[in-house]
Amino acid sequence: MCLTRDELSALLAATKERKFKPGDTLFSKDGKFDGLFVVTRGIVEERVGGENMTILRGLGSIVSFANMVNPDSKKALFTAAARTDVTANCIPTQTLEPILRKNAKFREIVAKSSILVLAKLHPGTAKELATMEENSLNEFIATSEFKMPGPKDKLRFPNGGFCLLGSVRVIVAEGSESKEKYGENSYIPPSDKEFAAGKKDTVVLVFTKKMETFVKEHDVKHKKSHGKHKASISVAFEKEREVDIGFNRLVIETERKGSYIPPAGQPYLTCLLYTSDAADDLLCVDLGGRRIIKKKKSCLFA
Repeated sequence: MCLTRDELSALLAATKERKFKPGDTLFSKDGKFDGLFVVTRGIVEERVGGENMTILRGLGSIVSFANMVNPDSKKALFTAAARTDVTANCIPTQTLEPILRKNAKFREIVAKSSILVLAKLHPGTAKELATMEENSLNEFIATSEFKMPGPKDKLRFPNGGFCLLGSVRVIVAEGSESKEKYGENSYIPPSDKEFAAGKKDTVVLVFTKKMETFVKEHDVKHKKSHGKHKASISVAFEKEREVDIGFNRLVIETERKGSYIPPAGQPYLTCLLYTSDAADDLLCVDLGGRRIIKKKKSCLFA
């Protein structure tokens, strides 16, 4: 778990439950961002661009770490609105900020969880990352190295990287000015050159594999996997609604009589577990030819 007991206790003590009707905004682009929302019921739209740039977040999703990448910023990067009736636990940013500054592992989780949104918001500088399928992108980012370099630290990006905050530039001879520089939300192409961080706080990800190599390997692996596992996901609930599939999103938004929605202040969230090949890790139950994904308790920020 990336949070200490004291940090978790502080978050839970500050958390408040909030409810939204369809169309209500949780926060608006360029407006004040004053808290993360953990969805406990319903579906939230993250409007990160045009009509085709909406990300759907369901039960157990966090909306949105992308607004926390720069702890000094108080503005929302995009608009988030309720698509259905929504219940969510709100964790105030004033409680999160000191933890984010002290806890490097938590900050790494925030950074890596934000790449999808940041790439969609900044396709011009995010380059190929903006066009990657979500599952592939998250899998690719998960293995990257998280770094917060100081101005005297040297960096290398042999497989490329991504600058989330601040900037990095190629080191050149003294007296010369580097023309190769990458700012916030920028993809850094593979290079054998040495880089230095700018004067501002800098946060980067160093990729452990070149993007094109990963994509080829990923496509081959999933073609083989798809041939073996054509499992359809069915859920024996009273009400089910398909939503956009993704690593951090639900396959199905569900409601059931007697379903448990934890009140604000409890450390555990009940959510559906989704795996890429219909739970081939055996966390599923065969229901006479149909498969139901088990509910599983997972600790917040574990």
